[in-house]
Amino acid sequence: MVGCVKLTAGLLLAGCHFEDADDGAPHGVRDVPDGARMGDAAWNALPTSVRQHMFQVSEIYRAVGTGTIMPYRNLAPRPLLLLERKAADTEIMSAFMISSRTSKPSEIIVGPPQWALGEIQVLRDATSLAELDEGILYKQQEFGFVKFRGQTFWYVVMRSPDAVGFPRPYGFDGSTWYASATWFHEHFHGLQPHGYTLPEGWNPSRDRYVYPAADVHFGGLQWLENVVLVHRFTSANSARDALETFLAIRDKRRTLFPDMVATYEQTETLEGVASYAEGRFLEIIGREAISPDTGKVYSFPQKIPEDPATWLPFFFGEFEYSTGCAIAQALTVLVGSAWKDSYCSYANEETAPTLVGYTRQYVTTPVGEHAERLYQAAAHTYGLPRLETRIREANFVAQWRALDFTEPAVVKQDHSAPGFIMHVTNKDGTPARFPRLRLTPNPTTTIDSDVTTLFANQDGRASADKAITLRPDLPPGEHVVAIVETLDFPNPPSNLIYTI
Repeated sequence: MVGCVKLTAGLLLAGCHFEDADDGAPHGVRDVPDGARMGDAAWNALPTSVRQHMFQVSEIYRAVGTGTIMPYRNLAPRPLLLLERKAADTEIMSAFMISSRTSKPSEIIVGPPQWALGEIQVLRDATSLAELDEGILYKQQEFGFVKFRGQTFWYVVMRSPDAVGFPRPYGFDGSTWYASATWFHEHFHGLQPHGYTLPEGWNPSRDRYVYPAADVHFGGLQWLENVVLVHRFTSANSARDALETFLAIRDKRRTLFPDMVATYEQTETLEGVASYAEGRFLEIIGREAISPDTGKVYSFPQKIPEDPATWLPFFFGEFEYSTGCAIAQALTVLVGSAWKDSYCSYANEETAPTLVGYTRQYVTTPVGEHAERLYQAAAHTYGLPRLETRIREANFVAQWRALDFTEPAVVKQDHSAPGFIMHVTNKDGTPARFPRLRLTPNPTTTIDSDVTTLFANQDGRASADKAITLRPDLPPGEHVVAIVETLDFPNPPSNLIYTI
């Protein structure tokens, strides 16, 4: 976010290799059953989309129960809340509580027995829903953790028929497996060890773009190590050979920009393992996730998009999802669950080895002439000069400069909801991904962090998704909004001044 970010995501999933949605795949792999007339009367009266979300939850529980994804004790999101709301700044209309009960009386429904969801408690009273809403810190997020009545729940917002939002309606569409694949990926992030630190002085949101754009060879090596791994290995020997070659290429990349590779390997592990878990879930249940933007199928690991004009974000962000997922798959063929058992033994706040670190534990790192022979063989087999030529022709520098603003990004004023909502877009009208804004004169009063802000710092920076909502009680007059950077373009354009 959804997963590949992913950003995220999708994050986190943009830039995946897609196949046409009508490519003749077995019938039903993209359908989401709704369990109509399979439960009690209250169940049958639920909207179709709600029942579809329930089925996706039951399939996550079933897949996790096989024990073949990752050995986290709490990998299945229990307890779980499914919420109905039209938009981030509207009231919750109902909440469905799975794998938990509260002592307060409420409606109980029973779904299909074969879905193994048990009794589902439904909250519809205004007092309970207001109490629940109070615990959700970042309401713009369509998933996350929330504390409610002494328990910590994972919550997911279901898309209602009259949902609103920008650039897509708010909430997850229950009719596609993109919903559960994405929030399962994000739930997995909440379990992973995140305790690593970046190299001193290294700013990945800035520097990750600078180095490869000026060095085609670095990008070519990035592509080469990926194609070496993106295979379905059928034996431990084939997986070991590919991982050994991968290490030879990775160490050659490391000699060019060591800080960048060190940062890359952290993200590669964080997103790659989550993408592996997401893809394994879909593989176990025999389903396919469809992109809501393109209508095409996600693959795990992701492959480079066909259109070179879209390569910039893939090379400088989404490759980590793909290569990391491929490493995880190869390690599993090589050593089974051994690496998983170790990785999942680390707490969320601890620092675990990277995927490359685990690879070095099980595969001897090639050095000297042997490493050079492996590298040269891969460069010949997969045509490194041809890969570099394609990168050069894609002209990342031109793609990068095309994102520049001759004037600040467009800010669309939306007066359909209370407050002042800004939708930040690029010049071509596409949403600016995760704009970081500086609001003055007083960010603590001019930004409503309870509605849309994902991260806010004391210096006034705010990182937000989709929209920034200013408080409805702002005094009349001019308020300065400076776009500090977006994921697409990190250089700050000039201030935007709007009269509220």
